[in-house]
Amino acid sequence: MKTINFTVLLLFNIHSLFAQYNIVYPSNHSYRIAEGIFTDIIGEPNGDAYFGSVAWSLDPIDYYGFTEVTKVNKSGKLIWSKGVTDSIPWKSTHPHAMHRLRNGNFIINGGIYSDSGWVKSEWYGVFDKEFNLLSSHAYPHDYYYNDVVQFLEHSSGDLVFCGIRGIKSDRRNVGLSKAKASVFCTDSLGNLKWDYEFWDTTLTNHFSYFNYLTEDHFGNIYVCGQNNNYNTIDMNGIIAKFDRQGNKLWYKEYNNPDIQERYMYCKEMQDGNILLLGSSFTRSNRGSILVNHISPDGDLLVHKTHTNRYATFYWRCKETSDGGIVCGGAEDDDKDDRHNGWIQKLDETGEPLWEHSINASKSEKAFYNLGLAEDGGFYFGGISFLPGINESRNWLVRTDSNGCVVPGCNPVGVTEKEYHKESFLISPNPAQDYIHVYINDADHYEEEYEMTLYDSYSRIVTTQAISGRVTQIDIATLPSGIYYYRISKKNKLMQTGKLIKVVSN
Repeated sequence: MKTINFTVLLLFNIHSLFAQYNIVYPSNHSYRIAEGIFTDIIGEPNGDAYFGSVAWSLDPIDYYGFTEVTKVNKSGKLIWSKGVTDSIPWKSTHPHAMHRLRNGNFIINGGIYSDSGWVKSEWYGVFDKEFNLLSSHAYPHDYYYNDVVQFLEHSSGDLVFCGIRGIKSDRRNVGLSKAKASVFCTDSLGNLKWDYEFWDTTLTNHFSYFNYLTEDHFGNIYVCGQNNNYNTIDMNGIIAKFDRQGNKLWYKEYNNPDIQERYMYCKEMQDGNILLLGSSFTRSNRGSILVNHISPDGDLLVHKTHTNRYATFYWRCKETSDGGIVCGGAEDDDKDDRHNGWIQKLDETGEPLWEHSINASKSEKAFYNLGLAEDGGFYFGGISFLPGINESRNWLVRTDSNGCVVPGCNPVGVTEKEYHKESFLISPNPAQDYIHVYINDADHYEEEYEMTLYDSYSRIVTTQAISGRVTQIDIATLPSGIYYYRISKKNKLMQTGKLIKVVSN
């Protein structure tokens, strides 16, 4: 009986440590406000998490916005929330992404409005572990609306950003007349190294912008997005490739007549080709998830769609520790103009594994960003609109590894065995002091393998024998950065992949 009681208590403690939740946070402002989570959610090993949000005043006379960073505990309860705009000598910021740098600090990127009016500059800020501002960097241009949408810490140590640069319309009460997709690179101190725009259009109502960027195992950079022509209601996916020195190698636009398409995510696959994920819309707003495979030269190899519904789309995706991809966005399958938060897990090639539609109240809502939890679960953050008062609030959901808010749920398409891209799982990744190499198939526990770890210059930094269910490898002495691994058996290559080493606490 004592053994049973102890087991029950142990299971309860484990469940409470990695509890799931679905929370719409009340506003701490006394005036009418619109709030939403727009940055990545960053999880800690103890279950705490950070997210960045925007709050807009709805006062028609004194309209303004500011950025807050919030820390919550393992149950989603508020620990603290602080404004980061107050530390910046500008009017307000609008963040889109937040990441932990390899040195342990945090970076937030987006756009920043100047006191001279509604002129928005590309911006990022670096913060310490308590989110005190260490440095702020603004990059103004001769445009009205400039924004950094996504960020990449390159293996070289440089910082690469992508987004949009817009030109103000001459017509009153009209925002932008045209916009260019932008990508630029700075060193670790914020000094500009290279900068590109696509393209120098003179056509009114043409809008191009980049939504995501990634790095392949050679250090090349891929940046993807969309080109909109509002004169013809066309939208095409775009992607550009740069070498590690910032030289443009090529730029591609893929035109699918009578279909509107955009790219929201890209990554290198195991075969060396590039996966592109996004959305595909018909003229009647019928939405599907877009999956493209292209070669390293930009040749289109695969073009397909899945999850064909009304107004279904991704906002953000992330690679998971098992080699799959998890995405968050919104869906409206009933044509009632009321979106629900929507999440989907895919394999490495973009095939769907499971999905969930998540709601918090009878109102419209959507996920705009997400994060990975230390136990294999996920965070999804976005906006929950409050019916009747035309305000919105921060909405945060934490799920288990199957996307369940309630343990044991049955997501569409889920299988009993969690997906793994190959025979081995490397966890945690990113890692600080050690990694575990799991052999996923019990039939191969007795076999012997070898794992070799390379730095970004292809130099061998460690080699380790692997056997049994799990092998622990010490990486505490390695410098922070991006590493590449090869797992082989008697000189036969079994699996390759990327490992990120972060600064130890």
